[in-house]
Amino acid sequence: MSNPKYKLTFVNDGPQCTEEDTAAFEKSIGAKLPPDYRGHLLQHNGGQPILSGREDDSCIVRVQWQGKPARSSGNAASFGHFLRLRAMSPEIPDLRETLADFAGRIPPETIPIADDPGGSLFLLALRGSDAGAMFFWSRKFQPESPEGNARSWPNVAFVAASFTAFLEALEPEPPDWGKWERDNA
Repeated sequence: MSNPKYKLTFVNDGPQCTEEDTAAFEKSIGAKLPPDYRGHLLQHNGGQPILSGREDDSCIVRVQWQGKPARSSGNAASFGHFLRLRAMSPEIPDLRETLADFAGRIPPETIPIADDPGGSLFLLALRGSDAGAMFFWSRKFQPESPEGNARSWPNVAFVAASFTAFLEALEPEPPDWGKWERDNA
């Protein structure tokens, strides 16, 4: 899994995950994890991506709102860190805890695997026609009674067709967001 523009490394990895850990998690959610994401858990168990040649660790990823009201939040989302399957401390939520906290607030075919600095989430679809795809869930635009799959939720944007494509789409946070938005509208 590599970004074609930048060498991607991870910092703040979690404690080592085992095959047994991932198999138990898959059993608990009733679904298999895509191999690329499963491999990430086994190798890094969370972590924060760092793009080579960068002095800071701020990354963004472009999002596709497809005419939804949440598009007012912009064409990109800042990236925080990947959630860990096995947490290191109570201050850092893990996958299970976050999934339980957001049950009914995220599309049922998805699981949260990462966050942004503002409390929104990056989701991985595990079922349906979008299985393996990545989405961005904006906490600012939560619907009262959401229905349908991730693509139909007003606060969910498509990000990438796979976890690997998501990693490849990470780019440095622009120094001037306003200019970036105008240039990338």
